[in-house]
Amino acid sequence: MRNPDWKDFERAVAAFATALDPGAKVKHDVRLPDRQHRGPRQRDVWIDAKLLGHFQVSILVSCKYYNRVLHSGDIDKFNGELHSSEARVGVLYSRLGFNKKAIEKARVLGISCCRLYRNEAPEIPSVLCFVAYCCAPQVTVHAAPIPPDLGMQTWGDLFSLKVQDAPDPPRCLIDHLASRFHDAEKEAVEGIRNQRKFPGPFQAEVSIFSECANAPEVRVIALGRWKYYRAKLNAYLVDGSYEFTQGDFKGQIMTPPIDRMGSEPGPGWERLHEPPDPKDNVILAVLYRGGVKEALLQNMSPRALAS
Repeated sequence: MRNPDWKDFERAVAAFATALDPGAKVKHDVRLPDRQHRGPRQRDVWIDAKLLGHFQVSILVSCKYYNRVLHSGDIDKFNGELHSSEARVGVLYSRLGFNKKAIEKARVLGISCCRLYRNEAPEIPSVLCFVAYCCAPQVTVHAAPIPPDLGMQTWGDLFSLKVQDAPDPPRCLIDHLASRFHDAEKEAVEGIRNQRKFPGPFQAEVSIFSECANAPEVRVIALGRWKYYRAKLNAYLVDGSYEFTQGDFKGQIMTPPIDRMGSEPGPGWERLHEPPDPKDNVILAVLYRGGVKEALLQNMSPRALAS
């Protein structure tokens, strides 16, 4: 028969304590003598460990699987439970957290108030050890007035024009432009490695020379700029324990997945209108080497050059 949810919760807390200190002896649902009446008393989790690997310490952990946050009265009740045991340290795990007065009282009494996260989104930003950002390039193309002798009507006509752009062999203009664009894109990304900042704008250029006498050089320029995204709080997945009295987190945090094939990183990301100022503890994902050629052919080819 399946364990009730509260029993699974206790087992999860015991398993997490074991993972934190494999050398500790962690017991779940154990009966130990009450220090006052000496009779057996049930304890949710009991831990015998060595502080700093040398000093013996016993820890009493109580797990409250309530459909509400815990209040100061719950702290008083656990404090009595702690004093009835031989434990030196008390830890209280709540399924839904604690109110402000409970945390204040626990801090005075030296009790640790904790919440266990199991592959779920954190409801308070302080659980997060870092902020995740993502940026992806966008491209716009400009060209000088096209000489009439080229016979170009649409961007598609221009893109398919065979051009010599030394030292490259003759190819369609779109191939030259995409290659130069990716080179400039890579240089912009390489320039920020090991730095807490976003890549800057960049550009690529291909020149066309008309056979008409005195015709000016035609410059086709692809401008690259970045779209910025921040991971939504409810899209993080957290596995671990948050200790409210000291603001300490132990565990793992997963950022939202990134769609590397689409034009946007995915539903777990929100678009920013201004580039953020990344601080310490920042995860930055930069998407580049995308299909700029395909994007230009799809979005620009039908448009008239004069538009």
